[in-house]
Amino acid sequence: MKKIFFISSAAIIILAATAFLLIYQSHAEVMKKTNDCYDNGGLPEMEKSGIVLEHVECQMEKQ
Repeated sequence: MKKIFFISSAAIIILAATAFLLIYQSHAEVMKKTNDCYDNGGLPEMEKSGIVLEHVECQMEKQ
């Protein structure tokens, strides 16, 4: 009984850590692309589907 509890607890912890890392990686990618666009004087336009970045565009102001 203790062995099953230990295995299921370990599996839950591994799944939670994996989910956290995927979400953090997605957030870091969005922040990097956003900051790069702002640093170049543009306005970022992004489209996400879940944690996947589908579309990235940096709209530059016309002068």
